[in-house]
Order: sequence, then C-alpha cells, then structure tokens
Amino acid sequence: MEQDMNCSCSAMYMDVEGYFTSRHRKAAKEHVCPECKGIIKKGDKYLFSTLFYEGGIQNSKMCASCESIVYQFFQDGYYIGQVWDDLAGYLDSSWSEDLPSECVVNLHPDAKDAVCDILQRYQD
Repeated sequence: MEQDMNCSCSAMYMDVEGYFTSRHRKAAKEHVCPECKGIIKKGDKYLFSTLFYEGGIQNSKMCASCESIVYQFFQDGYYIGQVWDDLAGYLDSSWSEDLPSECVVNLHPDAKDAVCDILQRYQD
C-alpha cells in the first residue's frame, strides 16, 4: 500500500521481543481480518504478517483498511487483534479534540469513516 509518509501519529509501541515480517498478498480465498473482523474477499490485496517470538509464531492477514490505521497510527508497532480497541482508547485519552488532520486524510476510505465515527462519539 503506497501512502504519504508525512504523518507519524504514533499511538503505541509494541513491547514484544521477536522478529516481525510482512508482505502484501492477493487473496486466493476469503479470510477474516483479525482487526475489524471484516472479510478479505478473494482477489483483494491484504497484508500477510508473521511474528516469530519466544515460544511461538503468529500469522495475521490484515485488510487494507486496517493496514492504513496501522500505517498512520502504529508505526512503532501494534498488537495483533487490538488495533481498533487501542486506537479508540488512544483517541479518547489523547486526541479526541486535537487529532492531526493529515493522520485522517491519509487513511483508506473505510478506515477514515470509522475513525470519524469514533471521534463523533467522543464529541457527543
């Protein structure tokens, strides 16, 4: 996924010792994104990641929308399966009023809508 590198809105740091690798793939069958629980449809591009850590290996297949969230807000690392919960907590505690606009502008359209919905809940 090609995105503008101007934003570094870091929401958290992943404190896990290990080796992390990722690459883009094209889905040969449907998968479920561990972050939003949405369907990655056959033919969609997704981010396939593997975390090798002490005691195990964990694979993840992340949709483009969630990948844009990770790219904009979790450049220092993230916990697989917790991106949206962590982002919502961070927006509530830190940026519900002062979120840099470039962080939202650069998001995938579905992610942008979801972030705007989260922000709207905090402003109500």
